[in-house]
Amino acid sequence: MKTLFIIDDYFPERAAPAVRIRSFVNELDDAYVVGGCRQDPKDSMVCIVDRPSEKDFFAFSYFLLKLNAVALYQTIKRAPKVTVLSIPKYELLLCFPFLRLFTKKLVLDVRDSVNFINYSSYFAHFLPLALAKALGAIVKLWWRLWLIICVECAHKVTCANKGIKELIGGTRTVVISNGVNTELFVPKAKKKSGFHVAYVGNFAEKDRFDWIIPALEEVPATLHLVGRGRNKDRVIKELKKRKIKVVDHGFVDHKKLPKIIDGMHAGFIFRDGEVTESIPVAIYEFSSMNIPSIANGGGLLTDFMKKYGL
Repeated sequence: MKTLFIIDDYFPERAAPAVRIRSFVNELDDAYVVGGCRQDPKDSMVCIVDRPSEKDFFAFSYFLLKLNAVALYQTIKRAPKVTVLSIPKYELLLCFPFLRLFTKKLVLDVRDSVNFINYSSYFAHFLPLALAKALGAIVKLWWRLWLIICVECAHKVTCANKGIKELIGGTRTVVISNGVNTELFVPKAKKKSGFHVAYVGNFAEKDRFDWIIPALEEVPATLHLVGRGRNKDRVIKELKKRKIKVVDHGFVDHKKLPKIIDGMHAGFIFRDGEVTESIPVAIYEFSSMNIPSIANGGGLLTDFMKKYGL
């Protein structure tokens, strides 16, 4: 099957989006990827577009426009039987309706909900807060409407979880959940001395650190942070202000992640209880290594420690 995958962040393979797409690519004999990269993968089956930091609003906006153009060009050039465009970078949807003209089957892979789009935080970097909120709301409405058009253009819509499927609806929408490599994520090492808690993710607005910070002030614990995101600097600043012991591992290669997780006593990802459209792959990684994880809801870490006798 001649398949073309389009994704904003593909190489190096360190985050859940790339891991998800890579698992699809590995099952196909004839697959080609158009993706954003931070270094040259030296792979003839990958068309790369240099991916700048998301903190640089204008450079990243240009990257997304360029990726749209490259994706459209490669689809025209290769005329694949199946083209799969994977978001939640909804800006990639600009080219989506036009892709249908040059491929036999067009698939939209939705990994995150449109509800989590937050342009206001971007615009607030260089616009007055009131204007940033208003403009952000307008852009979010635009993507909601454009998503409806793209769903109608797609032959099939795949979703990372049931919550996204319910949000999108339709008979052509199916769930292909994020999985975990159970050969890679297996318990091996002993736990670190003391009490160590880990967060693995992208530090977006939906990740509620405000729930765990007060608990960490009461508990003699070390918080380990893995990943990146536009809110990470703000989170670390607040942790240090509260005198919470924190270890920032930065952006870790996917193959090195099990070693870090293996030494933890618990992992957490706090989301609002009603947020059913976002179940991170990190939850599965922690559970596969028999490490307790706290997911939705705002329960205190102290209660969690007592529950597991920590």
